[in-house]
Amino acid sequence: MNFKSYLEDRARLLHNRSYLAFLLNCLLAPLGNGFVYIALTWQTQSQTSSAGGVALLMLCLWGPAVILAPASGYLVDHGSPRIMALLSNLIRGIIILLLAFLISSQEAYPWYLIYGSSILLGALNSLYGPAAITLIRSLVTEKDLLYANSTADIIIEIGSVAGMGLAGIALAWIGFELSLLLGGSCFCLAGLCFVFVNPSTENTSINQEEVAELSFLKSIQESFIIILRDKFLRTIYSMQAILLMMLMTVPVLLAPYAQTVLTAKVSDFSTMEALFSIGAISGGLLIPYLLQKFKKLFAMGTLWALMALVFFILAKTEDIMIAQVVYFFVGFGLASWAVVLSTAQEKTPITHQGRLVSFSNGLSGLIVMGLYILLYNFGELIAVQNLYLVEALFCLLLVIFLSLNPSCFYVPNKNPKIKKAR
Repeated sequence: MNFKSYLEDRARLLHNRSYLAFLLNCLLAPLGNGFVYIALTWQTQSQTSSAGGVALLMLCLWGPAVILAPASGYLVDHGSPRIMALLSNLIRGIIILLLAFLISSQEAYPWYLIYGSSILLGALNSLYGPAAITLIRSLVTEKDLLYANSTADIIIEIGSVAGMGLAGIALAWIGFELSLLLGGSCFCLAGLCFVFVNPSTENTSINQEEVAELSFLKSIQESFIIILRDKFLRTIYSMQAILLMMLMTVPVLLAPYAQTVLTAKVSDFSTMEALFSIGAISGGLLIPYLLQKFKKLFAMGTLWALMALVFFILAKTEDIMIAQVVYFFVGFGLASWAVVLSTAQEKTPITHQGRLVSFSNGLSGLIVMGLYILLYNFGELIAVQNLYLVEALFCLLLVIFLSLNPSCFYVPNKNPKIKKAR
């Protein structure tokens, strides 16, 4: 397949109205998240004048993903992923709008409101991820999953970049409360997008009534047994957890790295942010095409090995130009998340998708929380460059997992048989 045919093949998805509505949500929700994230972190940093306040805010946002992961997966698998995604976005929007209203009515910033609302936002975010990943499987055919996931990732990256960029302008021109209003409105609109999403039931091959009969504890127990017994699922969800940890930590490292190591100007920092995003968008567009030209096993192994080298370069260089170019390749490589996600979806029964995704997300969130706690207590003793060596280690772990179970990327994509938990 030449590149033109490849693009035409991907463009077919845009004729799917339900998928288009899903993509619009993928644009609006990150746009709103950009406004809210920048507004909250900037205000917290300005008021506390310490990394501790921001670290606490991050713990409030990520902590619920760890604690509520089992419950989120159970709700998604035993309910409607579309309704869960709709409610998650809509309620997040309402919470943010209420927060803006409550803050505007008081002279001092009530920090219990900011941290409390952040915990609620984190809880709802832990529900949205599994719901969206499960839902997308019922919107497209199995052979289009990679295209669907990578396209959604591209739109999410565009929304995130636009949201964070516009948030800086909004904070300067209209203030903290109105920035929150814009973010909350985007979340509400993103939730309403799911009104126009009509999932198909063709992919649900397992008896939903049988799954619904399981109690919460039995349901979670069954999911643990499934992932422990099945080598494919164990490997692919471990890879997904590693990539998610990288996606959550790499962007956070950029600001302190640019300031303390590169002594970069604001314009240099903005350029690195832009190149990272351009790399992520390029990867989402090109990696699926490269997988058609090369064997998946070779392509993924080579990509992750090069990423390890790229992070090693970041850990050793103090040259701004080199760091800017390298950050493009970091963004490009992290777009491989869509490949691993699609492979995991293809091999997971749809009635267990929510619980297994929540398990992977919860594991990632737990380790990231540990990293935030470590930085909060010992941040002054840890050089930022050494954290890029940790990212390089993550990439090498991906290569090791791939070499130990190479069949993950070349066996026929069939759902494993599920054995009931005894």
